[in-house]
Amino acid sequence: MPSRTVCAPSVFLAWGSDDPVFSDRYLRDLRARMPHADVHRYEKARHLVTEDAPGWATDVIAWIADRVLTPERVPVPVAPTVVPMGQALDDRLQDLNVAVADLRSDRRVSWAMLATRTREIAAGLVAMGVRPGDRVALLVTPSADLIACVYAAWRIGAVVVVADSGLGVRGMRRALRSAEATHVIGIPAGLGLARTLALPGVTILVGRTGPATRVLGADASLSEVARRGRDYLASSDLPPVPPADADALVAFTSGATGPAKGVVYTHARLAHLRDALRDAYSISDRDALVAAFAPWSVLGPALGIPSAIPDMDLTDASTLTARALADATAAVGGTLAWASPTALRAVVDSGDHLDEPRRAALAGLRFLLVAGAPVPVDLLERAASLLPAATLATPYGMTEALPLTEVTLDELRAASGRGVLVGRPLAGVDIAIAPLDAAGVPATQLIHHPHPAGGVGVTGEIVVRCDWMRERYDRRWATQHRADSPRGWHRTGDVGHLDEQARLWVEGRLAHVLITADGPVTPVAAELVAQRT
Repeated sequence: MPSRTVCAPSVFLAWGSDDPVFSDRYLRDLRARMPHADVHRYEKARHLVTEDAPGWATDVIAWIADRVLTPERVPVPVAPTVVPMGQALDDRLQDLNVAVADLRSDRRVSWAMLATRTREIAAGLVAMGVRPGDRVALLVTPSADLIACVYAAWRIGAVVVVADSGLGVRGMRRALRSAEATHVIGIPAGLGLARTLALPGVTILVGRTGPATRVLGADASLSEVARRGRDYLASSDLPPVPPADADALVAFTSGATGPAKGVVYTHARLAHLRDALRDAYSISDRDALVAAFAPWSVLGPALGIPSAIPDMDLTDASTLTARALADATAAVGGTLAWASPTALRAVVDSGDHLDEPRRAALAGLRFLLVAGAPVPVDLLERAASLLPAATLATPYGMTEALPLTEVTLDELRAASGRGVLVGRPLAGVDIAIAPLDAAGVPATQLIHHPHPAGGVGVTGEIVVRCDWMRERYDRRWATQHRADSPRGWHRTGDVGHLDEQARLWVEGRLAHVLITADGPVTPVAAELVAQRT
């Protein structure tokens, strides 16, 4: 009998996240039966997606055009990496110097201790049934335990799921449901949240055990997982390092762009982010990181440098003080610091009465990166007097790609133009502008950096490309399709322009552009007019 090739049909699953009849377990079942299916979860849509999701019909038409009427797309290649995110930990298994200083708990963890703990947790997770590709929700505050859990999950090929606490309880529940997390590692408050979702896998408590362990449904404490890992390693090896193109992270962050969307990063994308940071900020083994901005607290080990977590509530940036920043800097001999604008404002507001040793510690910082929101120039000016040796800079980026550009205080002082100057792209970043038409619709044709070729000052949607941008949106086919145009680029949803020096100026969100008789007016332009009247 001649052989036959069976082609799986194209399938689009339009799923209502709040469907009272077909819950997420039905979606999991369908995806297991049809792993090739394209999925789009419509947040807050119920049983009748066609009525609850106004954009459904447009998305289906786009899907038919993309999947049925056009040739199969060839994936955009990403330069492979040969250096896993946890390689620096493996290389420093015998190093007794401090790797993480957590000043909230007054805890110092050496490289050797962190590397050993990470291996033990990784092995313990394997022993408890966590497999490559499984999704593990981490509901743990920034700490040495969080860092060990992240690198342990990555080592065995599990996918870390993180949700910004700024989403609130309801938003975090939606995020974890959307990501289809199987296992959870969390502090008591996190396990309380996860228990309402009835996740099918392992539940691990970070913190002291007691009666609450049973109440929260924890299968084990993190210490017990490490003990199981030691037993496992006595007779078995860890599984192979996951391939570079395997998923590593699903991140949900709060913002002004509607319900939080899961953003997927592969191991290769994260490794390129690490390398981009190292190159952009000339990071060497002589540096040390002070992580007052929660998302960066896990990057120290990947960069191979010690890191300090200040004595603050990292879920409330306004709790950082100048004294806490100085103490964290002194704890590791910090040279680099990352903070949010809110945290930096709290620092400068409390910096008047620092003693000389703490002022000397802050004077050791050579670079301060302020990220997470727009940064007022006057705030950077005030910070400059407190950090006399530091270059103060702010990047432009988003959950899908950060950092993309950088601008220093000196450049901001001299800036005068339409919008907010965010600077020049980092090495490896391509920036283009999709000009707006009279109706405010971005063009398909792009004006490219660094040769705008007549497009200087033309306002349009900002479109970017780099090796460390998101791999895709998670279970959001239509969102990915709209953002991924042209193929391999990311449409940011921001509007702006390039100046004659090929610097990027941001003028607001595309969704907030006003359409007037004279054409589109960007939010920043409207605000400037309002300020003058």
